[in-house]
Amino acid sequence: MHDDGVDCGGAGTSRPRVGTVLVFAAACTAVIVWALEERALYLPVGSVQATMPMGGHGHGVNLRLPAPNGGPVPNRLALALLSLLQTVIGVALAARGVRWLRARAGRDLQSLAPRLLFALFAAAVAATVTIPTANLALGSAISSVTTLLEAMTVLQYAFVLAVAGVTLLGVP
Repeated sequence: MHDDGVDCGGAGTSRPRVGTVLVFAAACTAVIVWALEERALYLPVGSVQATMPMGGHGHGVNLRLPAPNGGPVPNRLALALLSLLQTVIGVALAARGVRWLRARAGRDLQSLAPRLLFALFAAAVAATVTIPTANLALGSAISSVTTLLEAMTVLQYAFVLAVAGVTLLGVP
């Protein structure tokens, strides 16, 4: 650490900076919430029917599921809370991993390769967190294929945000 407070990636910098990790995790969480909210399915009133066999006789009864109150299925706060903790842990592990790899290679932490590697790891964390968040928060309101497509979208946008972040803030 220099006198001006700039982290140079010296021997005593094995722990990621908490504030920067939180900034990256919040940005990744915002991308996840945006992607899942935009693609979640709406359930039209009265259009969903389920047939349940009764007593093993092959007869079924039609049940109408209650429809939402005209709003989107996902709750932004719930999506954010479900994904934030996972994203914080993943981004901290990504920063720790980049720091470990940098120490093994003997390179400066703020050079181009560690910055791009951290951006890639942070984007991969965000894409990975998207899948369980969608399954927990949205359930059957979003299909598995759509969840995977949204994970790829999150990967792309989170990578762009992470590259911008490491350009401005450096590797946490």
